[in-house]
Amino acid sequence: MALRTYRYRLYPTKAQERLFEQTLDPCRWVYNQTLEVRKTAWEERQESLSLYDTNKLLTPWKKGHPWLKVAFSQALQDAQERVDLAFKAFFRRVKAGETLGYPRFRGQHRYDSWTYPQFGFSLETEHGRVNLSKIGTVKIVLHRLRGNPQEPPRGPVGHHRRRCSMKLGFVSAILPDLSLEEVVQFAASEGFDCVELMCWPKGKAERRYAGVTHIDVVGFTEADATRVRDLVGSAGVSISGLGYYPNPLAPDPNEAAVYIEHLKLVIRAAAMLGVNLVNTFIGRDWTRSVEDNWPRFREVWKPLVQFAEAQGVRIAIENCPMLFTRDEWPGGKNLAYCPAIWRRMFEEIPSKNFGLNFDPSHLVWQRINYVKPLREFADRIFHMHAKDARVDQERLDDVGILATPLQYHTPKLPGLGDVDWGQLFSVLTDVGYDGPVCIEVEDRAYEKTLESRKAALRQSARFLRQFLASQ
Repeated sequence: MALRTYRYRLYPTKAQERLFEQTLDPCRWVYNQTLEVRKTAWEERQESLSLYDTNKLLTPWKKGHPWLKVAFSQALQDAQERVDLAFKAFFRRVKAGETLGYPRFRGQHRYDSWTYPQFGFSLETEHGRVNLSKIGTVKIVLHRLRGNPQEPPRGPVGHHRRRCSMKLGFVSAILPDLSLEEVVQFAASEGFDCVELMCWPKGKAERRYAGVTHIDVVGFTEADATRVRDLVGSAGVSISGLGYYPNPLAPDPNEAAVYIEHLKLVIRAAAMLGVNLVNTFIGRDWTRSVEDNWPRFREVWKPLVQFAEAQGVRIAIENCPMLFTRDEWPGGKNLAYCPAIWRRMFEEIPSKNFGLNFDPSHLVWQRINYVKPLREFADRIFHMHAKDARVDQERLDDVGILATPLQYHTPKLPGLGDVDWGQLFSVLTDVGYDGPVCIEVEDRAYEKTLESRKAALRQSARFLRQFLASQ
């Protein structure tokens, strides 16, 4: 007998949407852990694990990670079955001599569905509702029914897929005086979907917005990861990525080595948290040309990206030139400032775990079209910073383009600068971007007090929500 698939649209409440997101995280974690266990078993012991073998791991995993119980048990089993099917397809291709495609780890926005294979759901056709275990009763539009409207559904039902909608959040660097718990509480109370959490080493900051430590990754343990996951999970807020923005290509090799080692700790913490995204800078020796920096870029970043791949973590490079003060003159401290360099970076390191944390404001003052790259680099944009910039044309006419950029431009809140946000979001939706959009406050007019910085986040959120359909 042939099986048919029927697709219906769900209309969850805002609270239920958050439960959907919270369900996906445990499923993705189980998928990645199952893949890691099977991969390690073969590489270290030449042992091939079956689906039955991995199913037995679910019980101890739940005991060690209580947050996994957020998801329905059969949805977690289904995640393991997906790994099993991926391996079967891989070996089938090996036998057929086809392109292999080894099973890959799934990042935060690369695992977007779960299934109720047999139980955990019921359909109320008369009232247009579906009851989903761990979620509740959700409105559903049954635009067409099976032959008998009273016939209960059978087989894999209750399949949820993320809508193509962006997640609004903020960068935690603007709240250095708040603890992690207070940052998450603020995000939840203001209706934010996510937060990018700063992971600088504890100590004195070298520059503004640096040195903020909301997650201390030094000595970070599974117990720490569980605590953080439970904290954000109970608040209904997700972590968009872990942020650490040093200069891994600093001319002093000892200084650069410190940054690189801490970046590896951030990558490990991201994997343990199931966040699987780290935002950072490429770095640069600001006294040398792009060409002269390139051998060092290749030497440092190829192994770093390989390290991240092994952890199942993606790296998103922010496109800030870091060219604002005299000590950063003339080249700036971040190589990845324009599309020509991004193109060359990705040709040099074609890994799908290597992408961009796109900030349109940095292109504004460079006089670069900030919309055009969204199409060319659509599959490389992993994360976005929402910050605006205003170019003072009279000052630019006076000091010229060779002046330090803060002499002729000012970072501003979204909507207070030169970015056309309507055009930007129009193209983002066209290219299918559905990742985080995190407000980054660097507007000095709002920095004086904690309350003014919170007000800046609120004002920015009100402005941006008009462009985000799910907000």
